[in-house]
Amino acid sequence: MDAASSFGIGEPLSNPPEAKVDIVFVHDLGGHRINTWTFEQHKRIPSTFWPKALLRKTCNTSRILSFGYNSSFESFFPPSTDDKKIDDHATALLQCLEQLRSNTQTLGRPIIFVAHGLGGLVCAHALTDKHVANRSQYKPLVDSTRGLVFLGTPFEGSNEAQWASVARHFVKLTGLNTKLDHLDKRSQKLISINGTFIKFLLERLRSTAPVEIACFNEGLPTYFEDGSSKEIVSKSSAKILNIEPQPISADHTDMCKFWNASQDGYTRITKVLGDWIKALEPRSAKDNAKQPSVEMGAVYYSGEIRNNRGVLAGNVLGTTSDAVKITGSSYTFGPTTNAADVMRALDE
Repeated sequence: MDAASSFGIGEPLSNPPEAKVDIVFVHDLGGHRINTWTFEQHKRIPSTFWPKALLRKTCNTSRILSFGYNSSFESFFPPSTDDKKIDDHATALLQCLEQLRSNTQTLGRPIIFVAHGLGGLVCAHALTDKHVANRSQYKPLVDSTRGLVFLGTPFEGSNEAQWASVARHFVKLTGLNTKLDHLDKRSQKLISINGTFIKFLLERLRSTAPVEIACFNEGLPTYFEDGSSKEIVSKSSAKILNIEPQPISADHTDMCKFWNASQDGYTRITKVLGDWIKALEPRSAKDNAKQPSVEMGAVYYSGEIRNNRGVLAGNVLGTTSDAVKITGSSYTFGPTTNAADVMRALDE
């Protein structure tokens, strides 16, 4: 594979006229925009670049893209705090997407990222970096991002020792000949990205366009030539915001390589993608009419509402069947009712 095809987005892997969402793949440290996602030929099983060979059929209303960048060890664990390589990668990701979407008049189309390993932190940084030049230019991209699938992406919070351990695992995985000194300090950039990304997710959770998250962890350890074995990213490390990772029965390198649409890891990932894409589809008037309709007005309360008994509402409007589900038991309080009166009523 020549260098020119290794970086950027290149031609879409699938681009149906009816595309409603962009799915963007981002590879790991030491990875490649094609090779990372390719099952290498084995006996009678052919080589399979699954985002193009399989996913275009499973998610047939998606434009599928794969982003490549120079994913050196120093990009993620720089020897100096002045090193901005990961900033450059995040900016390049945004630039490539913005240019493509502008040229194709699809700036408002929803985006879902699928990222392997530390590529997930490139995505996280692209969505949250406040220092990117012309930040407002990329706001539509950030606002259009509706989901991220993380495959073996580490989220270690602010624990420098844990990040240093992750760094050592990746050095051993990739066989890099690099100095391993001061890895705790060299992890500061990733610690910062991790914290900022969590704040971003919580802010979007409170918005009208929350970002969906799915995490997957390697179900098998990686075996090395010296006879040792190790999980590169553990299940606990692959967890963010209490979202439990789903295991894929492969090691870190192979957890993102599939040759058949019936493989367990493939079906798990595409189930998530399919559900998200379906949820993004606009509802018809007929579908909306089928939805339960309940309006709760003038909600005021003071003090603790215990045992999850519900919200106190001044009025509840809706179809009888749906309103009853909310009201359950009802109590009438006058204008002088205080919190103690409310609590006594709930305890009856």
